[in-house]
Amino acid sequence: MKSQPEAPNKLVVIVGPTASGKTALAVDIAKHHQGEVISADSRAIYRGFDIGTAKPTKQEQAGVRHHLIDIREPGETFSAAQFKKLAAKTIEEIRGRGHLPIIAGGTGLYVDAFLFDYSFRSKNDSVIDFSKYNTEELQEKVQQQFGDAVIETELKNRQRLEKILQFGPTNSSDRKSLHIDCMVIGLLPEMPLLKQKIELRVKSMLNNGFIQEVKNIMKTYGSDCPQLNIIGYRHARDYIQGIITEEEFIERFVRDDYQLARRQRTWFRRNPAIVWCDTPKSALLRVEEYLSQKR
Repeated sequence: MKSQPEAPNKLVVIVGPTASGKTALAVDIAKHHQGEVISADSRAIYRGFDIGTAKPTKQEQAGVRHHLIDIREPGETFSAAQFKKLAAKTIEEIRGRGHLPIIAGGTGLYVDAFLFDYSFRSKNDSVIDFSKYNTEELQEKVQQQFGDAVIETELKNRQRLEKILQFGPTNSSDRKSLHIDCMVIGLLPEMPLLKQKIELRVKSMLNNGFIQEVKNIMKTYGSDCPQLNIIGYRHARDYIQGIITEEEFIERFVRDDYQLARRQRTWFRRNPAIVWCDTPKSALLRVEEYLSQKR
């Protein structure tokens, strides 16, 4: 007999900067409300990229079904358009099982693509060798082709520039009305505390075999694997190759992860639907209120 959902047709979305506690909160909610977690992390989709992406551990996944994790091999592409389609399909399947869908992740474009029902251009059939262009040249190509259709924050991200040239920009002029009824929780600790959490997490990654993970990736996929440009992985590669010291590796990893957190905070603050919380406990209370509401 199919289990009955505690909150039929409801959806919880958890966003925020890296290291803010999104994964733990999502797992906590899932365990208490027959939930399943949909990852909205552009890095967690790749197999073998586990420690450095802070992918949910086996312990965190135990008893809680996770989706859109380990669905691509390193070197393969994955877009916000694909996320939007798979997230919608997965939510329908989760509800069909009588469970609560929970989207959790810090990739702002993925989350916005789903929440605001972005439309996307079809993939550009022409092959572009991105290695021939530096970031400034890619910015110029994007601006020449798409002009004001691309927002400023996308112009600062090389991976986004490459995807725009492959798939075109999003049609994202309406960021005010959600296309689906849901509760969107934003976790946002004070920034000095968040930096401390990032520092502790980087040290924990090192203690848990991060360098060996990167060595395994380089051995299997080569040192030029595109995903090795991810924050942390590129620094570990440089350390392994003797380009930087261990101290420099840690310093640069923490610095760039903190800068990423600041960009994520800026991105999500544009979304007026987000209910911001500074601790997982306060966030959990808001979610409990939402799930207890009758329709």
